[in-house]
Amino acid sequence: MANRIIDVFLAFQKSDRNTVTIKSGGKTTTTIGTGPEWHWLRNKALKQGFQLNVNGPPYTPSAATFTDSLKNSEATILIGHGAGTVVAKKWISSQLDLSDGRVFAPSADGDPAAGLYLTQGDKTVNQSRPKTNRVTAVFTCNSHDLLPKAFEIPEGDVMITNDGGDDGLTRVGTLENTGFAFVEAYIDSNGKIQESVNMAQREMNQGSRDKDNGRIKGDPHDAGDRLHIEH
Repeated sequence: MANRIIDVFLAFQKSDRNTVTIKSGGKTTTTIGTGPEWHWLRNKALKQGFQLNVNGPPYTPSAATFTDSLKNSEATILIGHGAGTVVAKKWISSQLDLSDGRVFAPSADGDPAAGLYLTQGDKTVNQSRPKTNRVTAVFTCNSHDLLPKAFEIPEGDVMITNDGGDDGLTRVGTLENTGFAFVEAYIDSNGKIQESVNMAQREMNQGSRDKDNGRIKGDPHDAGDRLHIEH
């Protein structure tokens, strides 16, 4: 039997990760965290019948790579930055940037239709809305309010989003750790979605932590952010 495929796209720079503060010998050092142990989780996944493909950071998928993942994998996890704007003091992501296009959701009258847009030379070609797979998770700043409209979510499939709390914002390092917790729980539970979201939310509630030595400098705004299961 073929392994069940989980694709992870870490669409951010390593320098975007949360900072780690280490106190030693009376000195305090602050540095960028190394992030969760994706290599360790990849090996763990293989032992439990999953093929975990981790791309980046940094890695921005092309439209073909992203849509191929949606068609051929069980779960697609994108972690990074959403593009959008601030509305009434809250950030709202309305598109996901790809290396050769974008996935777009309209936010106002007169905006283009929702869907996948490809950049071909000096032209932008509108494709239909991409279909989610069993689990499509978008861990960006406020992916909840608009981005689900950019996708077609067939019956039986789900999309996992983050609302970013009152301001719509979440640190990238927090999003990565939350996504890692989701994937690990998904593997451990043999694909139980609600259980995996619960574990990821617990990670989010902690305001993020890192498995390196040292402590992540907490951010109470992250701890107030909520994950959602979209149908």
